[in-house]
Amino acid sequence: MVEFVSFTKESGVIISGSTDETIRRWSTAPIKRISELSQRCEGKAIKILLANDGQKVVASYEDGTLLQRDLKNGMTIGKLMKGRLGDVVDVAINERCGWILAAYTKFKSENEVILWDLSSCEMVRKPIMVNYGGELTCAALSSNRKMIVTGSRDGTLQRYCAVTGDAKGKPMRGHKGWVRCVAFSPNDEVIVSGSDDKSIIRWVPTNGEQIGNPLLHHEEVHCFSISGDGKVIVSFSALHGLCRWDTISGQVIGKSTSKLPWVCDIWTNYDGTKIVTWGSYATIRWWSVESQGVIRESSMVPLSNDVVECAIDMNHSITAVRLNNGAVAFCDIQW
Repeated sequence: MVEFVSFTKESGVIISGSTDETIRRWSTAPIKRISELSQRCEGKAIKILLANDGQKVVASYEDGTLLQRDLKNGMTIGKLMKGRLGDVVDVAINERCGWILAAYTKFKSENEVILWDLSSCEMVRKPIMVNYGGELTCAALSSNRKMIVTGSRDGTLQRYCAVTGDAKGKPMRGHKGWVRCVAFSPNDEVIVSGSDDKSIIRWVPTNGEQIGNPLLHHEEVHCFSISGDGKVIVSFSALHGLCRWDTISGQVIGKSTSKLPWVCDIWTNYDGTKIVTWGSYATIRWWSVESQGVIRESSMVPLSNDVVECAIDMNHSITAVRLNNGAVAFCDIQW
C-alpha cells in the first residue's frame, strides 16, 4: 500500500513510499517508474520530506529512524539518524538552514525533540527533553531556527530555545483539548495552533501570550494552512465549509459558498487566494477567492477512494494524491 506521495523540485518527478518498504521515483510525462529506493530500516516509511536542493529525500520510519537518499541514484547519503525514543510524531525540514526537526514520544510520558543537520547527519545539539503535558503530539521550528514550539495531549504548548534547548517561559495554556497541529507563520511573527477543543489560537512567539480571541469552529481542528505571506489562515468546518481569517486581527475575511465533506488537510498559495482541500468522499477540490472574500469551488475531481494525502506542484500544474486503498492518482490543477 502506498503511504505517501510528494513532488520533487526536479521537473516532472514524483516520489512515493509504500508498505512494501520501498521509495520510488516516477515521471509524470508519461507516468513511469524511474528508480526504486529500498530502505534498510525496521518498519515502513511513514513520512517523506524533500531537502531544499530538491536532490535529496528524507524518509522517517516506524522505528524512529530518519534516512537520506539521493534522488538520482537511490544511494544512501550519510548515516542513519535515530533518536533514543522510538515513535516519530512529527518531522519537518527548515528550508533555510537544512535542519530537520523530529519529535519523538514513547509510552506517552517520554518525549524529546531532536534537530538534525542534513549535511552531517549529526545532531545539531543534544536532544531537548519535553517534560510536560504527557504525550507529545506536534512540534514546529521557526524559519530563523531560533525557536521550537511543541504541543501536547493536555492542551498545552511550550516554547524552547533551539540553540540552548532551554524552555522559554511557562507552558502556553489556552486550549482545553488535545493540540493537533502547530506552526510558525513564515515570518515567525505568530505561532498558530489547532486543537480538539474546536479552536485555533494565535500566540506571540516572544512571550507566549495569546493574540486576541480564539478562532472558534464547530468541530475539532485537525489541520489549517497559513499563506506564504503569513497574512491568511485557512481552516475548515464541516458545518460552514472553508473559512479565511486575517492572521493578525482574527477577523473572518472570507467563507466558502457551500458546505463540503470532511477535510483531511488544506493547502493554500502565497496570498491565500488559491486553496486545495482533500479528504473523505473520494474527492479533491480546488477553490478560488473571488470578490468580497467569497471562496468558491472552481472544480472537483471524483476519485475511486477517499484521499489520504495530496502533493501539489504549482510549477507544472499537477496534483498527486494517495488514496485510502493505496493507489496513487494524478490530475491537472483546475483553477
